[in-house]
Amino acid sequence: MTSRRNRSGPSISLFAFQDIITSVSGIIIVMVLLLSLELVERQEQDSQRITSSVAAEVELAISEAEAELETLQGSVQELNVLLSDIAETSPAELQNEIDSLRRRIEEKEQGLKQLRVQQEQLEEEKEDVLVQQFDRKDEREQLAQATQDLADLQKQIEQERNDDRLVFTLPKGFKKSGWLVVVESDSIEMAPLGRESQPIRFTSRPARFLGTETAADQFMKWARAKNASSSYFLLLVRPSGASLFDKLESRLALSGIQFGFDVIGENQSVIHPKRGAAP
Repeated sequence: MTSRRNRSGPSISLFAFQDIITSVSGIIIVMVLLLSLELVERQEQDSQRITSSVAAEVELAISEAEAELETLQGSVQELNVLLSDIAETSPAELQNEIDSLRRRIEEKEQGLKQLRVQQEQLEEEKEDVLVQQFDRKDEREQLAQATQDLADLQKQIEQERNDDRLVFTLPKGFKKSGWLVVVESDSIEMAPLGRESQPIRFTSRPARFLGTETAADQFMKWARAKNASSSYFLLLVRPSGASLFDKLESRLALSGIQFGFDVIGENQSVIHPKRGAAP
């Protein structure tokens, strides 16, 4: 017998499969190499950044340490100077200086206490002054009002002295109410006799519908509204009011109103602007 069997089927070739495996393996190897290279480069860059950052921090720490060292050296020098001064000064001198400083502190504290007491006293005095000012406010107001009243009274007395106003009174026992009437060129002013009253004044004005309503028309309308039997009118005629009086006289006579008249100067004062015909 032979050791090899005869093959009846076709032979199988693995060459193509080996090519595929080889190609894939080569690609994987190339990719692994590229990734490894990239990782190495990244590590180098990171190490450089870390190294530069650490170097900056170290430099900053060194500069701060140097500054602190200089400060400490200055403090040491000051302490050395202080120790040298203390070494040169005897304990008795140090005690005397300490006692002197304590006395000065006590004097300052005592002065401060006195200033505070003075401040409190000034505050109390200020409050007292404010209270007094508030209490005297009414007195000052009353004094100011009294001063003003006195000035007004003196002014009124002076006006009365300089007043050349004619004063008319009704006869004793006269029972009718009297009215003093001053007739001027285009106006009539009147006031009651014997009592203070604001005077009444009539002047020409446009009529309600047509024409002009004269001072005489207004006076006659007012007089008719009064009780003619219980009123008496004393007409004082200025030279400029002569024509107005002529018209008014006839109208009064026709109306049955009792009146009398007299003549006064053009600038003669008769009726007071506030008190009227009162003395």
